[in-house]
Amino acid sequence: MTLSFNNLLEARVLRALRVRHGVQMEAIRKAIKMAEKELSVDRLLLRQDLRTDGSSLLIQYYGQYVHLNPGKQIAMKKILDSVLARIDWDNDNFAKRFYPSFVGDERKVFIDPLYSFGRAVVSKRYISTQVIYGRVNSGEPMEDVAKDYRISTKEVEQAVVFEEAA
Repeated sequence: MTLSFNNLLEARVLRALRVRHGVQMEAIRKAIKMAEKELSVDRLLLRQDLRTDGSSLLIQYYGQYVHLNPGKQIAMKKILDSVLARIDWDNDNFAKRFYPSFVGDERKVFIDPLYSFGRAVVSKRYISTQVIYGRVNSGEPMEDVAKDYRISTKEVEQAVVFEEAA
């Protein structure tokens, strides 16, 4: 089974909602159904303005955050920054690039359907994280791999960390 780029991002957001923020699956289902039916929102989990308060989902609607439950209560709540900050958005508010992990402002590895067929690459040189991981895993020193590809050892490390976590 192959996942599209959007399916991958939806799965990551769903996991973050469930595991990190404790939102129940039933609340997520109801929110998706309400967003589609009452607000004409497709693919709720890909929305840049999606938020949670830990028990329900919220979305921006006419400048206010609306609880996606039958009451549509307006409220400002906890933000999903931990996941949503790792996504670059296009002008239509659709995800275009995903950074699986980064520290501070360092975005060394990304997934973008326009590069390497949507496989993870090192940002600076567009080198597959699988290739880097394969070389390091076979025993080559990180410094040698970095030198060969003209990237930093930090980029090699992040590529290896990504592959081991994937």
